[in-house]
Amino acid sequence: PDSAQAWNRSCPPAGPCGQPATGLLCGAAAALVVLLHRRPTAAASTRRRRVAARSKAVPGDASSDSEIPSSDLFAAGLVYFTQGALGLAALAKPFLFKDELHLPPAEASLLMTLTYWPWLLKPLWGFITDSFPIFGSRRRSYLLLSGLGSCVGWLGLGVGPGGESKEVVVALMMLGNLGIAFSDVVIDGLVVEKARGASGIMGNLQSFCWGSRAVGAVLSAYFSGALLEAWGVRAVFSLTAALPLLVAIAALLIDEPKQDKAQVPVKDVLADVQAQLEEVWGVLKAPEILASVAFIALWQVTPNSGSAMFYFLTNSLSMGPEFLGRSQLLGSLASLAGIVLYNRVFASVPLRQYLFWANVTAVALGMLPLLLVTRMNLALNISDQAFVLGDDVIQVVAGELAHMPILVLAAQLCPPGVEATLFALLMSLLNLSSTVASFAGAALTDALHVTETDFTNLPLLVLICNVSGLLPLALLSFVPEGSLDKRRAVGTSAPAS
Repeated sequence: PDSAQAWNRSCPPAGPCGQPATGLLCGAAAALVVLLHRRPTAAASTRRRRVAARSKAVPGDASSDSEIPSSDLFAAGLVYFTQGALGLAALAKPFLFKDELHLPPAEASLLMTLTYWPWLLKPLWGFITDSFPIFGSRRRSYLLLSGLGSCVGWLGLGVGPGGESKEVVVALMMLGNLGIAFSDVVIDGLVVEKARGASGIMGNLQSFCWGSRAVGAVLSAYFSGALLEAWGVRAVFSLTAALPLLVAIAALLIDEPKQDKAQVPVKDVLADVQAQLEEVWGVLKAPEILASVAFIALWQVTPNSGSAMFYFLTNSLSMGPEFLGRSQLLGSLASLAGIVLYNRVFASVPLRQYLFWANVTAVALGMLPLLLVTRMNLALNISDQAFVLGDDVIQVVAGELAHMPILVLAAQLCPPGVEATLFALLMSLLNLSSTVASFAGAALTDALHVTETDFTNLPLLVLICNVSGLLPLALLSFVPEGSLDKRRAVGTSAPAS
């Protein structure tokens, strides 16, 4: 639907140690859509005329105002800040599986991956909130329920039955993630809806939203480890439960007119969905998009050893939560550095050449943990702590540089009116690939008998996971030549076909 999420921060929070965060990347690259519009297709124009006609039928619709109400801006800032700040529980999750549930690395990785399924269905959440008002609201009610539901999930982990049974823990984590994933869709849709009639502010609004989330992410990374070490797992979950209440407060601040189901006939909804899916497929099947996305998806689907590495760092090297929190903070800052580095240095490199060197370099750098797990870093007079901090920064920057060109390319080729759906589908695909990679990594970890105490085969696990990263090179010949800078020039000057 037209007013679904425009800037898709749909990547789930990163796991610690070796699993780079891509949430900031998703927001930054997807936000480029607003700067790279092409002329609308006939289907998009027809669909937007229907949406505009329905909007005019609602008295007091804020989309007709020249400015966005300050209460709506504050509400959006609260929700985006909360999304970033929920990283406060990022370290508590694996420590819960490891220290309280006493699960081996393979099972812990499998269960934690299952808790992120709500992020895979963001296009569905967008369709629901855009098409089916509840209690006379398409935004406020859903946002309120999302915040309260997420609060219940985290509170259950803190003071309720969470921690007693792995089934209950997984269910509560799913509930917490479902609330935040749904609220992400709702607030993105609200921002686009409110900004529709406020010309010239979209870029600044995007910066405000993304900046709010970045502030929350950096602050949570700074405090997560220290609080976990001082208070323990349950106390951190209880504190985290207070954050979604900010989403519920934001819902009460929204200036939204009462919605009438009769204003959105089912046949119009279905027609909108059909038209939008046709446009999205038209973009995705373009050779420059399809081959590039297949390359990145195959790269993303290769197994990872993140869970086994976490157990190695905490059980074998005795690294505590406070140190891992500092590592997470450096990773968040490195994520921003990777985005800036790409835009300033690598955007003009031909796409095929860029993906080749990005892949080869990332695989080579991915071998660095072998020095740590074989203890060769000590022979090089590099302490474990210094090595881990440096390796995390390198891996996060490499991850950002690997994904940026595909998201930017999609932004340049995306016609107006389907930006949200395209990026929701693209991010869901990448998240699905990451989920499969985690399942594959868990199976490989179990097959190699890497446990919470036996790390004999951990070097082999790291080696296999990284060498498998070369598999996408088989698709490289299908990726088009030409730099993204040149494509931007062509895409912004030529009319849409």
